[in-house]
Amino acid sequence: MYKQKFQRYPNQHNKTLSIWKQRNLSLLGKIQIIKTYAMSPLLFMTTNLTTPDEILKEANTILFKFLWNGPDKVKRTAMIGNINDGGIKMPHLESVITTQKLIWVKRFTEDNFHPWKEFMKISQKEVGCEIYNRKVPIDILKKTDMSNFNKEILIAWNKHQKYPTTPEEIGNQYLWHNENIKTANGKTIFHPLLSKSGINYVKDLLHEENIIHMKEVNSKNMTILEKFNMKSTLKCIPSLWKTTKFTAEVQNNFKEASTENIRKVKSKTEYKNCIEKIKKAPNSEAFFTNKYNITSTEMKECYSIPFRSTIYTKL
Repeated sequence: MYKQKFQRYPNQHNKTLSIWKQRNLSLLGKIQIIKTYAMSPLLFMTTNLTTPDEILKEANTILFKFLWNGPDKVKRTAMIGNINDGGIKMPHLESVITTQKLIWVKRFTEDNFHPWKEFMKISQKEVGCEIYNRKVPIDILKKTDMSNFNKEILIAWNKHQKYPTTPEEIGNQYLWHNENIKTANGKTIFHPLLSKSGINYVKDLLHEENIIHMKEVNSKNMTILEKFNMKSTLKCIPSLWKTTKFTAEVQNNFKEASTENIRKVKSKTEYKNCIEKIKKAPNSEAFFTNKYNITSTEMKECYSIPFRSTIYTKL
């Protein structure tokens, strides 16, 4: 049913954009029309529905065809950049949708009840209910009963996360099915016995201010199998984490820090971060910088000159 809703998009927006083609709009004017009339209805649907890849591809074709009145004249990865990077801030549809999914993770942290949160928790039971402090491998996500929309949310969150470096971030890392904690052959780990006994986070492996040493495991009140699982888990912990000091102050901050990164997420900031990773300079930039020995700073100023020297809108 949701695919039927998306299938209406191409015809509706081809008609809408064809009306605006009759006007002699500048590139900047066309981008404003794209944001207002073409993207808004599509993003309204992608906020709550799984987005088919073929719809994204078709939507991009429609938008860029309207922008150039035909085939692309400049590569798309250059057009999405800022003015001083040689772009014109053309919206990048995939990055906008990724940002939408990140905001759903932020909503999950809020202290209120909603059925969709319960569905996400239930569907993750087989792989552990932690969302924030681990990167769940895509092959593991595919095996869950989670809806495709929720899978997209977690994939977006995986891409957003940075490698943990502070003691608080390391201590809050979830042990099971976490791409940051792997065996020698690159596979994630999961030991149900340890999980059931309450060992689920790196902070659960602490002895005083450090991660427990292999030799100290033998003195633990555990079964032989649990000790074996504990040692195999410790082998997978990155060596840098094992040398990290977890002071009493750090341990008191674990709960507060567990959702700190996601609470800081803001849509505009995250969109800019997405664009920074994929934008590229126009092909002509390499030609001019090599021929005239122009620095990157000077090139940025060149791109900005037309927009600083005139108020004429037909640029």
